[in-house]
Order: sequence, then C-alpha cells, then structure tokens
Amino acid sequence: MKTNQVDRQTTSELNLREFMGRVWKYKFLYLLSLIFFAAIGVAYIKWVPPVYEVDTSILIDTKSNARAMSESQYVDGSLRLIETEKNLYNEMNILQSVDLIQHTLEDLNYQVSYHTKKNGIIHREHYKDFPFTVELVSKSNQLINTPVYLSFTTNDSYRVSVDADNYQVRNRISGKNELHEEALLFSKNHQFDKAAETDLYTIIVHRNEDIPLSDYEGEELYFIIHDMDDLVRSYQNRLSVSQTEVQASIINLTCQGEVVQKETDFLDRLTENYIYDKLEERNQIANSKINFIEQQLANISDSLHRAERSLERFKQTADAVNLTQTGANALAEYQDLESRSSQSEMNLNYYKSLLSYVQDSTGNSQVVAPSVVGIEDALLNENLLELKRLNSDLSRIQFLQGEKSPDAEVIKHQIESTRASLEENLKSLISSTTLALSNLGRRKGQIEQTIDMLPTREKNLINYQRKTKLFENLYNYLSQELAKTNIAQAEDLSDIRVINHARMVGDDAKVPQKELIMALALLLGLLLPSLFIYTRGESDGSIDGINMVEDITSIPVLAQIATDPKLKKKDTILSDHWQTKESIRDLHANIKFFLPNYWKKVIAVTSNVPGEGKSFVASNLAMTMASAGNSVLLIDADFRNPTTSRHLGVNPNKNLSTYLNGWIDSTDEIIQTHEKYRKLDYITTTAASTNPHRYIQNPRFEFMLIGLKDEYDHIIIDCPAVGLVSDYLLLFHLADIHLFVMKHKFTKRSHLEEIEKFKAKRNVENLYLVLNGVPGKKLKHGYFTYDSSIDQGGPGIVGQGQNGTDKSVVNVDSIKSN
Repeated sequence: MKTNQVDRQTTSELNLREFMGRVWKYKFLYLLSLIFFAAIGVAYIKWVPPVYEVDTSILIDTKSNARAMSESQYVDGSLRLIETEKNLYNEMNILQSVDLIQHTLEDLNYQVSYHTKKNGIIHREHYKDFPFTVELVSKSNQLINTPVYLSFTTNDSYRVSVDADNYQVRNRISGKNELHEEALLFSKNHQFDKAAETDLYTIIVHRNEDIPLSDYEGEELYFIIHDMDDLVRSYQNRLSVSQTEVQASIINLTCQGEVVQKETDFLDRLTENYIYDKLEERNQIANSKINFIEQQLANISDSLHRAERSLERFKQTADAVNLTQTGANALAEYQDLESRSSQSEMNLNYYKSLLSYVQDSTGNSQVVAPSVVGIEDALLNENLLELKRLNSDLSRIQFLQGEKSPDAEVIKHQIESTRASLEENLKSLISSTTLALSNLGRRKGQIEQTIDMLPTREKNLINYQRKTKLFENLYNYLSQELAKTNIAQAEDLSDIRVINHARMVGDDAKVPQKELIMALALLLGLLLPSLFIYTRGESDGSIDGINMVEDITSIPVLAQIATDPKLKKKDTILSDHWQTKESIRDLHANIKFFLPNYWKKVIAVTSNVPGEGKSFVASNLAMTMASAGNSVLLIDADFRNPTTSRHLGVNPNKNLSTYLNGWIDSTDEIIQTHEKYRKLDYITTTAASTNPHRYIQNPRFEFMLIGLKDEYDHIIIDCPAVGLVSDYLLLFHLADIHLFVMKHKFTKRSHLEEIEKFKAKRNVENLYLVLNGVPGKKLKHGYFTYDSSIDQGGPGIVGQGQNGTDKSVVNVDSIKSN
C-alpha cells in the first residue's frame, strides 16, 4: 500500500512537472494573454458607466402616537376622524407607488437627461453641470427615448441632429407613443431661449453661461427625452424599500444610478413628497370636517337669527308672561328631545348618503368620516377604512400585474365582501335610527299636547323660547367643534420623519467592481492558455509523454525512443542519431534485465496500428544488439505490409514466403547477413497474395524458430499490427517477450486500453510497452564516446553521459555467461 501511495505521489509530481514544463514553454503566450485580458479589463472599466448606490432612512410612527388628526393637545373633548394603526408594508408599497414616483420625477424635471459621448463609445450621464438645459413645451409632439445631439454653432444658436435606426414620437393629440421602424437622419438649427418647433419635438433650449464649453472639449453633447411611464418603471425597478429590522419601524430606501447627486436629490424629494402627502391627506380630512361644520353653521345661524327676532317681537307686543312650573318642565324636556331628534336626523341623512355612495361608487376617498357628524361606530369606521385600503391595493396591483391578474381578482372579491358588510351595517343603522326618530317624535307629540293645554300666551312663549334655545345650542356646539379642528390643524405634526438624508453608500461605485474585474482578467489570462495547452495535448486523444501512459495503464514501459529528426530524409530506418541510439540501448538493457534466462530469446515487436514505428524499433534494436556482440536474427513476419527488404535495400528472390510455401527446403537459403553489422542476420518476406494466416499457421514457421534458437542469441520478429488484423494472435505464443510500440503524439489513449484488454484476455506474460518518437529534449541522455568496433559487433563499454547520467557496463560475454 505504501508503494502504491509513493507511486501515485511520484506520478502526480511528474504530471505537475511536465505541465509546468509546458507552461514554461508557452510563457510568452501567458504573458500576451495576461496583457490582453488586463487591457480588456481596463477598457471595460473605462467603458461601462459607473453605477453608484445611495440610501436614506425614515421613521414611521405606526401607532400614530404623535396625535390623531383634529385632536388638539390644548383643547379637550375634540372628535377623532378615521385614524388607526399604520401597516408598515402598506407604507413601503406607497413609497414605491406610481403616483408618488411620477410626482417626484416631475418635480425634479427628470424627464430630460443629459449625456456626453467620448471617443465614440464612452457614454456618461451628467446632472446640473451641463452647458444647456432643455424645457419641454407641453401639449406638443416630442421625440422620446432617442438621443438628440446638440452642438453650439454661435453664442446664440445651436444645431440639433438625430441619427437613429428607429425612433418614437409621443403624439400630442392621442397622448400615445408612435414607434417608427424606419431610420431617422435629421438636422436643424435653432436659437437659444426660443421655442424650437418641428414635427418631432417642441422645446426651448437655455444656455448655461456658468458652464464653459471647454470643459467638454472632445466630447459630443446630447440629451434624451424620456417617456414618463418608462421612466417611472425604471425608477421603480431601481428603488429598493426594506425594513431595517423586524421589530423596527424604520424604512430604508436605496436607489442606484450613474450620478450620485441626481439619485440623492430623487430620494430626498421622494421622502419629502411622501411626508407632505401624508400631511395633506390629514389636512383634507380636517378641511372636510371644517367645510361641513361651516355649512351647518351658516344654515343654523340664519335660523337662530330668525328665531331670536321672532322671540323679541313677541316680547315687545305681548305683556310680560312668566312660565309656570309645568310649562318650564315641558319646555326643558321638549328641547332635549328636539336636540336628540336633530342629531338622529343628521345621522340618518349621513347613513343614507353613505349607503347611496357605496352602492354607486368604487372608492371612498371623498367620504366624510362618521366622527365628523358625531357618530362613534367602531364597526362602521373599520369597514370604511378596510374598503379604502383594498381600493388602494387594487389600483397598485392592477398597474403592476394587470386588471385580470389573480391577485387583482382576489382583492376584488374582498372589496365586494367588505362593501356587502358595509351595506348591511348601514341598512341596520338606518333601520335603528328611523325607529329611534319615530320614538322621539311620539314623545315630542306627548309634550306638545301638554303644552297645548297651557294658556295661549304661555304656550306661544314656550314655542319661541324652544326654537331659539335649540338653534343656540346647535350653533354653540358647532362653533366649538370648528375652533377645536382649526387649532388641531394648525398645530398638526407629521408622524413620519427622516432619520438619515440621502447619501452615497461606500466610497466608490458599485458597478463596475474594479478589483473583481481585474481579478477575473488575471484568472482568464492564466486559464485560457492553460486550457489551450491542455486541450492541445488532449483534444486529439493522443498520448503525450510517458507520464500520461503510466496514468492510463499499469503495463511497464521499457524505454522511450528518441525521435531522429533526419530519418525522414533517408531511405533507411536505421538511425545514426546519438539520442536515438542511446534510447535503443536503454531498451536493450531493460530487455536483458527482464529476460535474464539465456533460452528465452524470441522477441515479438508489434503495435496497435501501422505508423507507430514497430519496424523502426525492431530493426534498430536488432542493430544495437548486434553492435553489443550478440548474434541476432531479424525476421519480417508482416505478410501484409513488409518493410525490412525495402529499408535494407534488398530484394531477394528467396524469402520467408517462399520457404513457407515449400519452394525452399533449407533456412540457410533465406537467411542473409547485414553488410555492416556482421552479427545481424535477417529474413525478409513479401506481401502475401493469399490469406496471410496460411503462412503464419504453417508448422514450418514454428519449427524454423525452434531450430534457429540454438544458432542466435536473440530472434526479433517484426509482427503485423494487432489493432487491424488477427495475425499477431497466431504468433504471440511463439514469443518470449512482447514489445508493443507506441508513438508520441500519435497513439490514441483508446489504443492503450485495447492493449490492456488484450493482455488480460489472453493472459499474456512479459508484455511491455515502448514509447517511440519522443522529442529528444524530453529525455536526459547525453552524448557518448565509444569505439567504432562496437558498431562492428565487438564488445564495448557505455560511458557516462554529458549530463552526468550513469549507464551500466554492458559486456556481451558477461551477459552470455549469465
């Protein structure tokens, strides 16, 4: 287990070392990539308009502890209007309502925005500090949502130009936006401070003398007239309203935009308008009560004057009359009944008016509160307040979601339910009030009968005093209420106040985030070259280095064969490149290590597909073994694509094919000796004209190998490729060691997997891999000095490489003795 861990750790280190080597190879690619993406990051930061965040916070007294409207802190006994606990979430929605936002935008004249364009791509918005301002002429056509460029021609004139692929015009008659799909190319001169009227727009441009044009040198100036509905929706999306804490009644408002001052002005004016609207709503309630009382006072004042004049005339024309105790009691009781009857009649009229309004209307914003007329009915107040809230919610949801949205339908059902409950309540109140009036009228009739039995002069005096007292009491009561309401309105304070005025959040823009963008640029600058390096080695599925081979398969790799850069220009496959020779010697040494037994001599060299260099490895291995003093026989057994005769430059008439066909009896006739390497013999063959299996399965082939083993130290068989045909399956049992040749950047990963399956399925022992075509700089061989007698087959010693790599002493005689 420890060995496996060490192997995995070593493999990981090798993989990392190889990858870092490839990184160093492409270091200039990394440098260019980093510069490129850093430049893109800087350009993006300069190009993207900055977006800043501003916020403000307000405190809402949800309990209305400040004071209910019309309740004075100096006058006792004042009446309350409809005033209940505020719903914090309703107030948050009101802050984002269309009406409030539109009112704020109109106050600030945000329908026109001012911009500059630099270098043709960098757009920036400006606010207040601009060389001109645009005034829109109402009830006229306006070119909306389209950049309108303005350039100064003289001190008194300017030129307007428009170049757009499509444009929109708000029609002054229909009030709708008309989209024109065609391109617009327009230019015209106008005078400052004078109306510029065209079919596209009607505006008045005022020059700002305090802002010099030199501040905008090299920049194009333009303005945009925004559609108010689109502008309101834009600010609704940008405005965030949230509760600071669950238990707190502090609301935080956040807005984002390009210009800090513009957004702070918007939030400040928004909260100002919100507070003003709340006070105005309370003032409207108070004014409604004042108007009602003043109307009643005007009517009662006339009646009171007439009653007083009638009483005065009666006293002047008649002798002095004193009321008896019976008359005085009757008068007092009648006055009380009259007062109660008047109040009941007022209530009844209010109930009937309210019932008619509820049945015929969809709102209740103009309904006079019950407390104004002295009605203290909690259920009626609650129903009216609920109906008002539901109608407000319905208007908001219909704007945001549409009239047919599910939420709107639910609220409509709630409104109908609340209206039905209110109607039932009003009908019940009308019925009970009518009954009370009837009882009061009956009792008044009884008192009148008592008064009728009094003397005529006393009876007339009672009637005059009764009317005068009634109107006097009503007049005094309403005068007191009017005074209380006026005092309460004068001293009214808002129950909403600003905690923090609008200010920028943080020290820099929220967008673009410079540190994040540059970090991403650095990451991309490193990542893309790394992906390129990785995919370059992995995209074609080919193996790249011995580390990848060891990661894929557990089959040992005996050697890495260095590529010979000059070999393609030669007619032979025998290499004289020093690194190639050294890597072949490594292969020879490793074979000696894995095949120490003298009688195991047959080496089968194959590959998965043609082109991987099996014939190259077989020929050069045979040459190297012969140079080391071993007697070697090289057999070309690839009956489909024989190459040995072509590469050796021979074309014998007698070869392996003629021997297996039985045309030749002795193997001596087909064995030839190499001209240079005297210990290297070879048997060539020709392409089979019939099925190659007939040659490979011929018993003469196996008998030939058995007979030749006693004559040679090594027999190397150049076999057909395994992946295309099954020829090798008929040969592999004759070999003592199996060498599968792979080629760097050529052999596929799947080929290694096929070799792994082949070994497991056939239970092949002594199967090893040889990695061919490896670039010399990936190997650590130095150059070696050896006597030319080595190439002639004599024994020799492999010395130490230039880079200090130690090599073993290879002696032919000592190997044979083993």
